[in-house]
Amino acid sequence: MKIKVKVRTKAKKDKVEKLADGTYKLWTTEPARGNKANFAVIELIAEYFGVKKNQVFIVKGEKSKKKELRVMNYR
Repeated sequence: MKIKVKVRTKAKKDKVEKLADGTYKLWTTEPARGNKANFAVIELIAEYFGVKKNQVFIVKGEKSKKKELRVMNYR
């Protein structure tokens, strides 16, 4: 399954929210430096969908706030 995510870094708390158009908005406490925010995005999405972290991949937007992710084995 592919999903689109808009990421907000350096937030006060970690949070995932599904929007009406089917995209997701994600807040992470991690900064965008050193790939920390990308690792946090993968961890939060894996937790949200109940899959392992190695089943979530960033397909597009590794250096952007708007990302496209692939979640494997989600039913």
